[in-house]
Amino acid sequence: MALVAGVGLLRLLGSVPLGLGDAEALYAVYAQHLQGGYLDHPPLIGWLDAAALAVGSSPVALRALALALFSLSAWLLFRLARELFG
Repeated sequence: MALVAGVGLLRLLGSVPLGLGDAEALYAVYAQHLQGGYLDHPPLIGWLDAAALAVGSSPVALRALALALFSLSAWLLFRLARELFG
């Protein structure tokens, strides 16, 4: 758990000096114009970014929720592997 949290924190701190990438900027626009879905993207990414934009409009705020979900997924995968393989 400490390793997953540490890596997540390092990724968050490493993203502080970076601006938004192309896909991140596109998803931020989705968040400003929420729809039930788009031609090539499901709606959840827009809804998650809308929640992040409600907290703050910096690139770090947009990435924080995604990094938290990434860390949660890594932890759940670890738990599943430990359950299946000991």
